[in-house]
Amino acid sequence: MNLHKFFVGRGLEVSEKRTLNDIEHFYKEPNNFYTLKEKVNPESLGFIYSKNLINKTKFHKILLKEWFNFLKVGGRLIVEMENNDILSFDQLKLEIRLLFEEKIKIIFSNEKGNERQIVLEKEILSLRKRDSINKWTFGIITDGSKGDALENQIQSIVNLKIPFFEIIICGHYQDLKKREYIKNIPFKEKIAWITKKKNLICKKAKYENLVITHNRFIFDEGWFDGMKKYGNYFEVLSCKILSPSRKRAGDWLTYGRNIEDRWINEIGLLEYNDWDENGIINGSFHILKKSVWEKCPWDESRVWGMKEDDFLSLSFREKGIVPRFNQFSIINTFPEKYGDWHWKYKFNSKKLGKIPFEFSKKWFMRKIDRFFRKYFNAGFVIKSQGDTYGW
Repeated sequence: MNLHKFFVGRGLEVSEKRTLNDIEHFYKEPNNFYTLKEKVNPESLGFIYSKNLINKTKFHKILLKEWFNFLKVGGRLIVEMENNDILSFDQLKLEIRLLFEEKIKIIFSNEKGNERQIVLEKEILSLRKRDSINKWTFGIITDGSKGDALENQIQSIVNLKIPFFEIIICGHYQDLKKREYIKNIPFKEKIAWITKKKNLICKKAKYENLVITHNRFIFDEGWFDGMKKYGNYFEVLSCKILSPSRKRAGDWLTYGRNIEDRWINEIGLLEYNDWDENGIINGSFHILKKSVWEKCPWDESRVWGMKEDDFLSLSFREKGIVPRFNQFSIINTFPEKYGDWHWKYKFNSKKLGKIPFEFSKKWFMRKIDRFFRKYFNAGFVIKSQGDTYGW
């Protein structure tokens, strides 16, 4: 069918190869860094047209979210595709319902031979009213220890010079300086109930942009500039987390298999431009919208050590939230053990890549452990990043 009747206003073709001579064309290789902001402003386009790109790679969720962000309300997303092993037309329609719910509606759908066509119309703005990159709530959980480290963390936030910010500390803390930007939520705990603490902070937060952390981070002086460079259109983010020796400290991770499979996991680092369906956000540092937290709060039936943050990442997936990575911002963590990540998956645009072979005791232990867990329900326990995982 001729789709030109849906081409209203300024439009952009994002297909790999140009197919419409009268429409502006812009192609960017799909990966975790995909965006149209090099070409157009968010929420400005009347339509976006894509042919045979949506299921060329595994990054279809990222493409859909990004295209949505650059349409104005009433704008149309027009997708043509053919079924393949990565994504079928029926799967695409299910993904659309999951990712957008009431934010978008299907106004046309057509199947003829091998060709599939779908047209979506944006119903709601991408961001909440008064959401601004210049407004942030920083939440820090503490048990009362590491007082000097906590003060250093607070000062590193102040040094960012964000126009509007607040710091909410949940746990045993007394602000002797009586700083107006610091709020305290007293919390007496008999167990490490960090899920409750994080939810209390998010509930009290004034601003839509949230950073929820443990008390062992120092914000790099360019962190806020990096956030402004990335932009305000995100749901959940991680950024570079570096150890004192500048090693990656669990900043962009995948479980390696379904997060719900608690017996065998293959947790490891992803390359920054990669993305995985079973990706997990480092539990000690989250960047997210308050509106996302309202859909996916921490599960308070879980306490520290019960994979509470892994299951939060699972909740993101189940609720249509797509975590991304901001390569422009850095935070620093301590001690050095948090930089002891060993496994790193190679980038693969079609599926999760593989962990390259290396001649080491830990590599062979991991392989043996996976074999015994899979076939004999027994295995070693290997420690990584200071925490214990069932490998």
